[in-house]
Amino acid sequence: MQRWAGMHRQAQIRLRFQAELAYLLAQQFIDGAESMEELLTPVDAGKDAETYYIPAMLEAGGTTVGLRTGMILYPAGVRAHRLYLKTRTGKEAGYLSFRDDRLYHIVIPLLEQKRAQVKIEVSRKQDRKNTSGKSKYKNIDFWMRIPRETTGTFPESIDLKIENLLKQYESR
Repeated sequence: MQRWAGMHRQAQIRLRFQAELAYLLAQQFIDGAESMEELLTPVDAGKDAETYYIPAMLEAGGTTVGLRTGMILYPAGVRAHRLYLKTRTGKEAGYLSFRDDRLYHIVIPLLEQKRAQVKIEVSRKQDRKNTSGKSKYKNIDFWMRIPRETTGTFPESIDLKIENLLKQYESR
């Protein structure tokens, strides 16, 4: 039984490393700024930047009772490849999710690489079943501004992250 538990734990560790490696490798082959143009139409295409509206949801850890329509939310940070949001008072509200899964491989890396700016507010349009205030999510209006000067650039740190991850896996 102990041997089986050890093998199971090793498989879980390997799976976590593989998932992180796949995430980093995808960043080397996906240009987020160009991919946004393929998936969404900019709401504002200025000469310095393009702004996209992305329908999203706030996945709340607890209740969403304190979140009102039109309330501005702020990035609290990216953890485990999720953008966590907070209120103006600093209370963590939950994390951002998308209806289109392809956006995770575009939006989150752009934010991790600090290649975009965001504006986030609780949407005026909420799902009918979501009007009681006790549900675990809220619809979010999410705007992302991507400066044109970052298009086509890939941070060198991705190579270093991959190298460090592989070394970490080998040394465990």
